[in-house]
Amino acid sequence: MESQLTAGYRDLGASLRKIQELLEWLKLFEAEKVQASPNRLRIGDQTLSELKLEIGWFYRLQLELEMLLKRAPNKIRQKWETRAKRLWKRYWQIVSFLSEKSPTASERFNNP
Repeated sequence: MESQLTAGYRDLGASLRKIQELLEWLKLFEAEKVQASPNRLRIGDQTLSELKLEIGWFYRLQLELEMLLKRAPNKIRQKWETRAKRLWKRYWQIVSFLSEKSPTASERFNNP
């Protein structure tokens, strides 16, 4: 059980780092779009699509980890729940960019 939780937590952390990386690309794209320079960085819609897929993957991993935690003995559950909650909190801090920093990005993200 511990090895499954370790792997789940590791995968969840990797997904979170990927989300953060994709959001950074999206921020750069939005900043370049504002400048409207002919030499601006042009990123296709793949970044947004990848972000949506990665967020979906993150949610799936989170649910799998929660299911494992529900079956875990109390002592193990307490240890891993704290870690999982930290990642979940970090996820919300990272994706807050979509609604707070850039209404345009938020609108693009919520409208496929």
